[in-house]
Amino acid sequence: MAYNRTTWEDREVETPRTYTLENNPDGTVTLVSAEGTILAAGTPLNAANLNNLENGVLGLEASINQVNLNYIRQPGFGPALGNKDYTMSLSPKPTGYLGFLGNDSSAEHQPSKPNTKR
Repeated sequence: MAYNRTTWEDREVETPRTYTLENNPDGTVTLVSAEGTILAAGTPLNAANLNNLENGVLGLEASINQVNLNYIRQPGFGPALGNKDYTMSLSPKPTGYLGFLGNDSSAEHQPSKPNTKR
């Protein structure tokens, strides 16, 4: 399942971090928010949004694990069970090798000579 990104928006209020003090009958006090007008509601910080993040991380971890498993199965790196025999089929079949493999002596694949003219 594809990850559904959450675009987070800040909550904006007229007077942020402002409270009034209310005395309780038992001698304690309660801080009551006095933010004034809400200018922008913002994105709620709730279980649904946080679980979306968790599910995204789990999905990414599963994808990375699958990439790692496929990487280990590639020829030249040795399979997990220790068998070093490989069979490879190429389609279409190669008709020759390129110079970067070290067996092409044509001039176009030879290193260039440094320019000594000044």
